[in-house]
Amino acid sequence: MMCYQRYSNSFFVFLLIRSKIQMIRPTERTAKGKNFLTLLKQTDVLHFIYFLWDVVSCLSKVSEAFQERDTTIGDVYIELEAAKQVLEKYKESDGPKLRNIVGRKDQKQPTVSFNSARRKLLGGLLDSINTRFEVDADIMKASRIVKLQMWPIKLSEDKGK
Repeated sequence: MMCYQRYSNSFFVFLLIRSKIQMIRPTERTAKGKNFLTLLKQTDVLHFIYFLWDVVSCLSKVSEAFQERDTTIGDVYIELEAAKQVLEKYKESDGPKLRNIVGRKDQKQPTVSFNSARRKLLGGLLDSINTRFEVDADIMKASRIVKLQMWPIKLSEDKGK
């Protein structure tokens, strides 16, 4: 499921870039590369790419929690809740990757359209996560009891005798 979201985000970026390229009708075949570079230098596109990098980095931690061999539902729930908090924070403030690019002297501040697109994308993503992972928090926290690392196993020395 996380792979689907990761690919759908990548596909969204691909469609965004493709639509921008189609708006620029090159007259020559070689002009496509120049127009693509011009597109990537646009402030909003660059900010959106770095913003998606922050979002995918956050979601990849949840994906890793799902894929661990000895994970429990409680572990995944904790990682999912942490990711939701981070994504909620990204609605209003920049993530670490976007903050680095915005802090450079040659970069402009994100525009109003970028900020509204960010809120819309994250709002939809958080709604989707809340819909798909609607669970009782107490049950998820209690499920951590099955994690074997939490139980110290003491083997007596005379077990083999």
